[in-house]
Amino acid sequence: MKVLLTATQIEGSQSLGPVAKELVGRGHEVTIYATGTDKEAKGFNGLEFSYLPSGSRDYSSLVMGHDAVVTGTSGPQRADGYFIRAAKISNIPVVGVVNRNTAFEARFGDIEDLPDFISVPSEDSFAVLRSYLSVEMAREAVARSVVLGRPADDHYAQLKNEFTPEKRTNYLSELDLNSPVHLHATTNLAPEAVYWGKSTRSPEEIRDKFERAMKLTKAVFEAASDFGLKLTVRPHPGEKDQSQYTRNLAIKHGFDYVIKGDMKSLILASYSLTAGPSGCLDESCLLDTNTGAFLLEDEDLAGFTSISSGAIPYTRDWEGIAEILATVTSQDEETRRKLAENRKGFMVDGQASVRIANLVESLKIG
Repeated sequence: MKVLLTATQIEGSQSLGPVAKELVGRGHEVTIYATGTDKEAKGFNGLEFSYLPSGSRDYSSLVMGHDAVVTGTSGPQRADGYFIRAAKISNIPVVGVVNRNTAFEARFGDIEDLPDFISVPSEDSFAVLRSYLSVEMAREAVARSVVLGRPADDHYAQLKNEFTPEKRTNYLSELDLNSPVHLHATTNLAPEAVYWGKSTRSPEEIRDKFERAMKLTKAVFEAASDFGLKLTVRPHPGEKDQSQYTRNLAIKHGFDYVIKGDMKSLILASYSLTAGPSGCLDESCLLDTNTGAFLLEDEDLAGFTSISSGAIPYTRDWEGIAEILATVTSQDEETRRKLAENRKGFMVDGQASVRIANLVESLKIG
C-alpha cells in the first residue's frame, strides 16, 4: 500500500511520526512531506522525509498514485488543507489526525475542507467540536470522527512501563535523593537569561513574568515549609544562564535542588509533581505521577489539556497552594485512588498509532 503522510505544525509531525513508523514496519511504501520549519518537522526525526517549502505547487501531482493520504490539521489555508483538497479531488481517501482537543475552529474551514476521516483523541472531542463549530459543520465533523487516541503521546506509555521499581531505586541513588520525592518545577527565567534572547516580548513583559514566577516559587516554598514538606526543586533549563535565584531560595528552605538527570525519569521516580504554567504538567500526568498545578491570576488554562480535561487538581488562588500540596503528596489511600482515577481519562495506552495504521489499511481499495 502506498501512503502519503504530511504535516505542517509540530503537533502534526509528532502525531504522524509514530504512525509512519508503524506503517513502514508493516511493509507499506510511505512518502513523507514536512511543510513547516525544521523545528516543526522534528516529529519526523529518524524517518526519511522531504521538505516542501511554503508556496504554490501542484499538490494533485504529489498525491497521485497513493492509496491513502494522512495529514495534520493545521488549517485549510495551509499545506495540510491543500493536500486534503487535492486528495479528495483525486478520490484518494484522507485521514486527518487531531492530537489535542483545541483550536477546532482554525483546523477546519468549510465542509469541503474536511478529511474523509478525522482521528480524534477522546470521547470529549465530540463535545468540543460542537462547541467550536457551527451546527452544520459540527454535525459533519462528528460524523467523520473516530476516537483513536493521541499518537504523539504513545511513547509515554512505553516510558512508564519500562521504568521498573529497580530503575527508580537506582535513579534516585544516582541523584542522591531519598524516596518519596516531591518534585516542584520552577520557571524563574530572569530578564538576563539567555532564554529570552530571541523572545518578542517587551522588557517589561519579561520582567513581569519573572517577578510573578518568583512570587509563586516563594509562596510554594513557604507553604511547603509550613506543611513540613521537603521539596525536590527542578529549575527550568533556561535558568542555568542566570543568577541562582531558585537555588539560593531552595537551599534557604532546606530543599533538594537538582539540575542533572533526565526530567521524564525524574518525574517517574517522584511521588508527586507540582508546577506553575509548564509543559511538565501534562507530561507528569501522562507518566501517572500525582500532579498539581498553580495557575494563578490570569494564567490561561487552554494550553494545559490535563487541567482542562479535569485530570489533575489545580488552584487559581494563592490561598489554595497549601491544599494542592497536601492533596498530591498525601499518603491517604482514598486520596491517592481519586487522583489516579482522574488521570485515567488523560493517560494513553501507547496504541494510538497502531489504531490509526489499522484505519489506513482498511482504506485500501481493491
